[in-house]
Amino acid sequence: MAPSTNITAVVSYPSKHPESGEALKFNMEYYLSTHMPMIEKTWVENLKTAFEKGAATTMPDVEKFSNVFPAVWVGETGKSNVLSGGVAEGIARA
Repeated sequence: MAPSTNITAVVSYPSKHPESGEALKFNMEYYLSTHMPMIEKTWVENLKTAFEKGAATTMPDVEKFSNVFPAVWVGETGKSNVLSGGVAEGIARA
């Protein structure tokens, strides 16, 4: 059995839409009351499964609280506070 690895995911919403330049609109109330409970219910401990199965449900919901899709960085947590890795494939639309 392979040793477990701590993985960190960072979801960041740019301040402007990358194509139109429109300023970020973000409904924090909807995000906290609806989207985050959906994330907690849909996403599972295995990050690969979460992206494969959970994203199909949660990504379309982003349009309900933001006009800008997030950039997502995923990486192994090391001894420093710096993440290694890059943008999660198929998640960021920047």
